[in-house]
Amino acid sequence: MSEFRLVEKKSVFVGILMPLDLEEDFRAAFLEVKEKHPQATHITFACKMGAFERSSDAKEPAHVAGSQILQEILKAELDHVALFVVRYFGGVKLGKVGLRDAYRKCARGTIESAKVGAKKQKTKVLVDAVVGAKFSQKFELLGGKVEFGKEKCAILFDCGIEKAKELLLPFVCDKEFCTVEVFEWE
Repeated sequence: MSEFRLVEKKSVFVGILMPLDLEEDFRAAFLEVKEKHPQATHITFACKMGAFERSSDAKEPAHVAGSQILQEILKAELDHVALFVVRYFGGVKLGKVGLRDAYRKCARGTIESAKVGAKKQKTKVLVDAVVGAKFSQKFELLGGKVEFGKEKCAILFDCGIEKAKELLLPFVCDKEFCTVEVFEWE
């Protein structure tokens, strides 16, 4: 878990980044944040776990909080994380633009200050050695690092599973002799 604090016109924003393994972990994380900040005016959030993405403005004006937080998660290419931004109202209204900027700044600062837990996704794809040899130059042009074994070829990508599949499908999807195994690694 990583925390970051930002003060904008007397309002205090607390960013909290937590790693999540399962969608079910999100509810427990939300309750933990809510319990830790019982006097908060708003507890906004965004989370991403694979294809599952969710965000909430928590009664702030539409699109000034949750979507801004989610954009920062996506920009940083994080996965299996929840990012909460807790706001304590300081008595001075920030306006929609001011709120949007504060939530975005807090989310970005929280991600940048994170030391543990949330890491960029990396994906290792195993394909038959025949396919690997045939397409190794193209895989490298797509940003993959190719490692050859006796029967399999490993292609390592600095992106999530879905992006890696998207990059590889044009080359391997219709090959009967090819099996693709995809998993995350660190």
